[in-house]
Amino acid sequence: MKTVRWILFLLMVLLGAAGAAAYGWLVHPVQARNSQLSDLRADYKADYVLMVAEVYKTDADIEQALGYLLRLNDKDPLVPVRNAIKAATKLEYSLPELDALADLERAVFAAVASGGGN
Repeated sequence: MKTVRWILFLLMVLLGAAGAAAYGWLVHPVQARNSQLSDLRADYKADYVLMVAEVYKTDADIEQALGYLLRLNDKDPLVPVRNAIKAATKLEYSLPELDALADLERAVFAAVASGGGN
């Protein structure tokens, strides 16, 4: 009797999983939509800006960095950098990561002040 219960239990679990998969794929599938970088949560935006800072640290191409940053905010590239620094501080990023963000902020500020950001 105990073996029959286990077999029925496993059969019901498999039936439930198959039913859930069928419902998810056939009845109510996920609808794909176009998203923008500006739709990201603040922590993901901070990660994106950190990646831009790491690339900038490697190649020192401020125009490329500005192009990446303008994808987050098409008006002012300093806004996403400063928001990323706030989020990174709150999320306790490492000191080298915070330094990379600060270096990027200085470079973006200098570029915008000299007219390179617009």
